[in-house]
Amino acid sequence: MEGFSTHLSQILSNYTYDTLRQITKKLSGAGTKKPEMVSYIIGYLCKPENHSKIGQVFPPELAKELSKVLPDKDLSCICDDCWKVSNLITCTVCSKKLHTACMGNLTFQKKFTCITCQFKILNPSDEVLQFLVSPFIIPENREKSVSFNYSATLANEISNVKTATEVQLRCIKIQSPGFCITWPKNGTLSINKRNIKEFKSDKNRKEVCLDISILLKVGTNEIGFSKKQDSEDYCLAVVKVRKNTVDSLFQKFVKNVQPVEKCLRLLNKTYLPEKDLKASHIKIVFKCPYSLQNIKYPARGKKCSHVSCFDLSNFIEFQKFENYYWKCPICKGPAYDVYVDGYLLSILQQYDQLDAVEISEDGTIQPLFEEKHQSEEKKSRPEKVIKKKIKPVEIVIIQETAKNLIIID
Repeated sequence: MEGFSTHLSQILSNYTYDTLRQITKKLSGAGTKKPEMVSYIIGYLCKPENHSKIGQVFPPELAKELSKVLPDKDLSCICDDCWKVSNLITCTVCSKKLHTACMGNLTFQKKFTCITCQFKILNPSDEVLQFLVSPFIIPENREKSVSFNYSATLANEISNVKTATEVQLRCIKIQSPGFCITWPKNGTLSINKRNIKEFKSDKNRKEVCLDISILLKVGTNEIGFSKKQDSEDYCLAVVKVRKNTVDSLFQKFVKNVQPVEKCLRLLNKTYLPEKDLKASHIKIVFKCPYSLQNIKYPARGKKCSHVSCFDLSNFIEFQKFENYYWKCPICKGPAYDVYVDGYLLSILQQYDQLDAVEISEDGTIQPLFEEKHQSEEKKSRPEKVIKKKIKPVEIVIIQETAKNLIIID
């Protein structure tokens, strides 16, 4: 904010005493000397609620000049200087603007999602209901402390088992692609001046949200964090969350069925229209990567670009074994928001125990079933289970020049 005040002072000092005196009178301010009037006007401009009145108070020329340096009303950055004038980037989820320089490598996302929105959506199992402490950056080699109020009402709600709520501390590394909890390599967490946890560089440590509910007291609480020997930038936040059950998550996602038209557009992209290569057909195997059993609800992440799917129910169930990272088992990309493929679901609903399907370019569907020839003698014996690496999608293409069949898995 200091830089902003200096910038305003430079602009106002270029105007005459009489002009500044008239402005000060309109604002019902005191001061007979030019520095005093400049200081009073700067104090007025430092209050965001006064920005909409600039055109009514200041001369047109000065109002136009001031509008160029005042912070954007939609600016909501994680840094301590929201008055800093620099390049801004807009979040595609909440439409808030942040300083591009503060967002590191996150600005290279195809659809930029700000840190606050990432904290909200990175783990659907723990639904964020409220930010008790907004996201803030952890400085290097010094402790950053923030305070917040923990009311008696909130404490009673947290202690009630039926509400399934808790207070979590979350951390994200700004330089990474985001959407996953990442703690500093070396750091110390303190709550109300007491050291609670030491973070050390360890490949086997679990990067998870921290439940700090039982460590809080009714009234003012202070969270402190310091990191050492780590040049990466990290962002912390304290949130109130609701713990969702596997069943409630399934009911939420199963309703999100992608229309057939959109699903077909994704399918058409797989036919490789480049040069002289033309797809003959696509074979999709309906085996879930988790269980290797037949898929019932074919799902994929909204950020996934592949045709193959995983079973929605298995995907949600297995997240608790994967620290709720919500990664697609096929492409390893973020899958915190998933949908059911309406086109593939319609195919599965037409056949019982469908193992795979071949889809031609013209839309012709050929269902495929596993052949099971067992004698009565073999049926009486316990069947040996053999796990094989499945190939979820097989694209068969024909190179028209040489007329050779090429199979790409």
